[in-house]
Amino acid sequence: EFFSFNLMLRRRSSSGHIVFILIVAIVTRRWRGWAHPTDQVFETLHHLEPSVLRHLLHTEPNNQLRVLSTISDHPSYLKRTFLDAAHRRAAKTLQSWMRQAGLTTWMDGLANVRGRAPTEDDSRPSILIGSHYDTVVDAGAFDGALGIVVGIAAVKASILSKAVEGGHVTNDDIIRMMEGGEAMIDVEAIFRDGVIPSLQRPVQVVAFSDEEGVRFQSTFLGSRALSGGITEEYMNRVIDGDGVTLREAIEALSGARAVDDAMLAAAGQHELGGYVEVHIEQGPVLEAAEERLGVVVGVAGQTWVHVHVRGVQGHAGTVPMGARRDPMPAVGGFFLALEQLCMDHARQSRSDGSLVCTVGKVEVWPGASNVIPGAVNFTADVRSLSDELRKDVVAEFRRTVDDTCLQRQLECEFEVRHEAGAVGMDAGLTDALVGAVAKVIVDGSDSEETASSVGGTCGASEQKQRKVIRMPSGAGHDAVAMASVVPVAMLFVRCREGISHRPDEYAHPDDVAAAAEAMYHFVQDW
Repeated sequence: EFFSFNLMLRRRSSSGHIVFILIVAIVTRRWRGWAHPTDQVFETLHHLEPSVLRHLLHTEPNNQLRVLSTISDHPSYLKRTFLDAAHRRAAKTLQSWMRQAGLTTWMDGLANVRGRAPTEDDSRPSILIGSHYDTVVDAGAFDGALGIVVGIAAVKASILSKAVEGGHVTNDDIIRMMEGGEAMIDVEAIFRDGVIPSLQRPVQVVAFSDEEGVRFQSTFLGSRALSGGITEEYMNRVIDGDGVTLREAIEALSGARAVDDAMLAAAGQHELGGYVEVHIEQGPVLEAAEERLGVVVGVAGQTWVHVHVRGVQGHAGTVPMGARRDPMPAVGGFFLALEQLCMDHARQSRSDGSLVCTVGKVEVWPGASNVIPGAVNFTADVRSLSDELRKDVVAEFRRTVDDTCLQRQLECEFEVRHEAGAVGMDAGLTDALVGAVAKVIVDGSDSEETASSVGGTCGASEQKQRKVIRMPSGAGHDAVAMASVVPVAMLFVRCREGISHRPDEYAHPDDVAAAAEAMYHFVQDW
């Protein structure tokens, strides 16, 4: 009855069209109550009708994710490594999508794909939205790519909303372009003979070229270039598995001026007023909370430790227990001690739940079943939003290792290989994201943080409070590099079972659309 009623009203005059909007809003609100909890519902927002919004914020970004998942350097799995053939094809594809969204687009010297929306005020700094388009080996389809296509969708919808508001195009014109619901709406083609409408404030979209660090074993290449963290000395020093330096790789792509162009990648950072990254959570928190979206409060600081424990190698059957200097029982105790340390601190009031401790790699020498080990090496990874807490845990763990090794007559070396401080999110941008998420029509359960949905997609009859979850990020992201030069904020999207860096990584299409709608509100309101 809903759809037949819809069609009957569409045959009316322009005055009847107003009746259609009001009645469909009522019917949609009742229909939403019967819907499956994962159905994404759109209402008329900023002059764009529901079918147009669904196409822009649901159909297009999900189709783009499917296309990107097929652009790979390996026929059997997804692999898109910095400056390889698939990486270059993906860059060209992203540039074409940015142009279709109405953006002026270019690629900088480190292969970051950039797009700028037309703006009414060039004097104000831009907000930058994006993520990375490289992948790990045997990757999933959503890590990195999600943040790019959601950014493109939000900006495209904002430009078209401005166009409808200004009378440059109508919703019916846009609906005719959709051609059965699958075709990409081409803003550039719509305004081929005119001027694309300008947004009130400057907005840019970025697809960072390398975040994973697969080729050069150096993470955040793209965002570090944009934030001014790549030097000529660094480009000469970093080498891939084939002995090719970063400098040689970019020169092979762009020619003799490649290094100069790479150094200029950071030249435009003065234009930027902030960076917002959308990313799959890569963890189970949102799914457990039955929430599609979560706003990140900070990225945890990290300490990576290598511990080397040496004893006396011997025959497993002939050396009495009391005469052994066996490193293995000591190391087993270290594992339990680290776990207990983190669990004890997590129960204390000063812990915000972000403290995690992991033993990720163990090496035993000689590794034979009938030999008492002569040495055991292992790694420990400690992360927390509190740098003080993280350092306290590492120091306490070190004392445990030293005391045990002394007691057991073992030689121990405790080596800190990497340390990075926590990165806080900007309060203003974070609050703006919370407000944007609160406006998204979802049917998930409420969580920790309350935010007002006044002025959002809920009508005047539903001016109520909605809770938005705030959460830490235990993983590093491009926002970490960008935080050195501009305020940053992040939005997490639920992914199935928290799985990432695997082919079965998955975000539901409606959750992708919810992220796109949240970013659309953010662009409209920031």
